[in-house]
Amino acid sequence: MKQINLNSKEEDITINVNVDSEIRGTFVVNEGEVLNLNAVFIHRNRDVKSDILIKAIVYRGGYFNMNGMLKIEKGAKNVDSYLTIRCLLIDETSRARVIPSLEITEDEVKAGHGATIGYLDRELLDYIKSRGLNESYSKKLLIDSFLS
Repeated sequence: MKQINLNSKEEDITINVNVDSEIRGTFVVNEGEVLNLNAVFIHRNRDVKSDILIKAIVYRGGYFNMNGMLKIEKGAKNVDSYLTIRCLLIDETSRARVIPSLEITEDEVKAGHGATIGYLDRELLDYIKSRGLNESYSKKLLIDSFLS
């Protein structure tokens, strides 16, 4: 299985998925930044399995905007692919908009997509802090957990 890691600040990404693949993307939107990402994952070969997981962390005042397209073209029979996008907003001023989509022009395929956007869990953060850790380190633990 081929592994591909995405972590650039490029705004337009096209990946041809020709063999069984695990694709992982990690994007960090720093304070006040905006990242507009268009990612297309194209399947042209038959019998290919792919698992695509994109994660984004958005800090104070940042904005993450992603359009993710899972494309299965004619001739790519028996493709089995899933696109997942997860965003973690660090505070109330962080924003994200994600649109996963499918474009399928072949029969006999399995494909799906999903997306989640959520804030750091305040209760969990308070629980970790109650164990003697400061807020900054507690947030770091939660962010590291989200990424792993």
